[in-house]
Amino acid sequence: MLARALVALCWFVALGCQGAQQWDSPAKGMAADSGLPDVRLDGSYLNAQAFVAEAAFLFPAESRSLVHALVRSEFARLEANRLQLELDPKELQAALEQSVAGLEASLPAGQNLDDWALQRFDRSWVVVNETLRRHLAENQLFQLCARAHAMTGPRAELQMLTSRDQQQAQNWARQLKTGASASSLAALSLDPGPQGDASLPPLPMALPAPLGEWLSQQKSAGKVFGPFQFGDEQVWRVVYVRRLLAGLAALPPISILIEDLSKNPVSPLEERAWFDAMAKRYNAVENLPAIQAPAAAFVRSTS
Repeated sequence: MLARALVALCWFVALGCQGAQQWDSPAKGMAADSGLPDVRLDGSYLNAQAFVAEAAFLFPAESRSLVHALVRSEFARLEANRLQLELDPKELQAALEQSVAGLEASLPAGQNLDDWALQRFDRSWVVVNETLRRHLAENQLFQLCARAHAMTGPRAELQMLTSRDQQQAQNWARQLKTGASASSLAALSLDPGPQGDASLPPLPMALPAPLGEWLSQQKSAGKVFGPFQFGDEQVWRVVYVRRLLAGLAALPPISILIEDLSKNPVSPLEERAWFDAMAKRYNAVENLPAIQAPAAAFVRSTS
């Protein structure tokens, strides 16, 4: 089930969704975006811009991740509308139930979900549960859109070996070119893949450089590329092309997408390829929020 594929996200959200809290309505007369009404000091409210700026300065990596997640969710909404894709409510409910069951099993003896929610988020379990459902819904929509994008375009089945040692990666490339099996080398790879044989689910051909540029020139399977690095990565990669696949002529039904995702969840590389494609389609700019905070961190109500 797709619920199993989403369980990792469930735990991530359950343990770190402070940024997704649902705020109470702002005080009367106060602009909705001027402050955070749950944080008060002598009648003043914490300025939302100041909060974001301080978070970006103190936690830049986490802030970038949050920006990426929010942009990704918006891409999914836009794409779902364009492709007329809808959520599968049964899978969403199954994912939520599995996440809640896992969370309950992890609680200390004597603690219930309401206790946990109040302790961690200062919110009732009802509010946290609804926020968790929203995150799961956004992730399901993203997975459906990413897989639809991959299945309707040219794809490649790859085996990928990863190493921190460039020399080792060069040796792998030579071995593969002389007939060695990537499967036999997978145990030495930093990431042997979901099947343990270095194989990856079919990926869009339009992958990040330099792999995507090389794939676009390939006309047949059996080729080897590498060692190479993605962007500012420190690891070296070597790929073997198992198969080149044509894209489907039309978008498959939701049931087919769900079934495919249950077998092969969206990988980080597929997510990256989809995100890059959507950034071009929707003219997105993904930067760290400004770190310049307003002089006054707390603002009074305009009432």
